[in-house]
Amino acid sequence: MKQKKKIAILEATGLTGNAVVREALLRGCDVHALAHTPSKSRITDPALKVLEGSSDDLSIVLELLIGCCAVISTSGPGFDKAIARKMVSTEATRNVIQAMNQLKIKRYVVMSGASVVMPADKTTSFANIITRFVFPFLLGDVLRDKYSEYELLKLSNLDWTLVRCPRLQEAEGLSRLVIQHTKHTTLWVDKTSLAEFLVSQVESDKFLRTGIFAFSKLRRDDGLS
Repeated sequence: MKQKKKIAILEATGLTGNAVVREALLRGCDVHALAHTPSKSRITDPALKVLEGSSDDLSIVLELLIGCCAVISTSGPGFDKAIARKMVSTEATRNVIQAMNQLKIKRYVVMSGASVVMPADKTTSFANIITRFVFPFLLGDVLRDKYSEYELLKLSNLDWTLVRCPRLQEAEGLSRLVIQHTKHTTLWVDKTSLAEFLVSQVESDKFLRTGIFAFSKLRRDDGLS
């Protein structure tokens, strides 16, 4: 009998984290989910184990990752600058890297922001210009935290993928997800499509050790039905 995959998910009760948990369960995975407040989890499933705690606690992260083959992180400060000053994404990734190395886990899929700029990025679209030159003034410590997280990933020996996303929206069935390496052309991404993509990357080696943009387009805008 084929053994079920077991994956760990950070920030499992957040907007994206909850959708990622649902998608992983739909794909037949066992899920270890980390949540500050497990009671906020709206999912009950025998394949789901919710662990209470924070990713800034290495012992909790180690407990979460035992037996897992991959980790998905939707951790981040959102737009809360007070939380961002605590460098929550950086601390989470630092602990995850240490725990993954200790437990010999390689695959790490990380959700980040579209304002994180990489050397090959282009500014040939309005959306790129906004996120590259306007948002940094608004995001401040939020963006500093996500850049620091990216630097940790680059220095690690993990098989990581950084998925850079603009603002989350609900447009299930009305949009298509677009993945590009160097630019994005809209300022939003559908939450459900993003969750599907994040989980799909657990078994994919297409975007290893790189950052990509994930964004959505309405089907009516490009003639798709």
